[in-house]
Amino acid sequence: MKRRTFIGAGVALGSWGARELGSWGLRGRRAGYFLVPMDDSQTDHLKAYGVTFRVLERGGKAEWLLNYRNGAFLLPADGATQRDATLSGVSLATVGEGEVAAIRAEIAQ
Repeated sequence: MKRRTFIGAGVALGSWGARELGSWGLRGRRAGYFLVPMDDSQTDHLKAYGVTFRVLERGGKAEWLLNYRNGAFLLPADGATQRDATLSGVSLATVGEGEVAAIRAEIAQ
C-alpha cells in the first residue's frame, strides 16, 4: 500500500489511532503545541530534526528550547505534523499554554 493511500484511508498510524488523530484537528479540538523531546525519550533524533524541518518548510514556526530536554522543539499542534511524526517514528508530547509557560519559566531560571 502506498503511503498516500495509507494516510487517506484513515487507518491507525503507529501508536496513534484514527480516534486520536480526529481529536487533534480533524474534529476541531487539539492541543496548543507539540513538544519534540531530544533527550533519551526520543525514539529517533535524526528524524525528529526532519519533522521540525518539514514544519518550517510548510511555513510553520518552530521554537528551539535549547536548555530544555536536550534541545527540544516546540511546534504548533496540527494534524499534518502529528501524521508526519507518527509515520517517521518520532516521539511527540502534547502541551498546552500553561505547560509552555512553565517550560519557558524553567528555561529562564
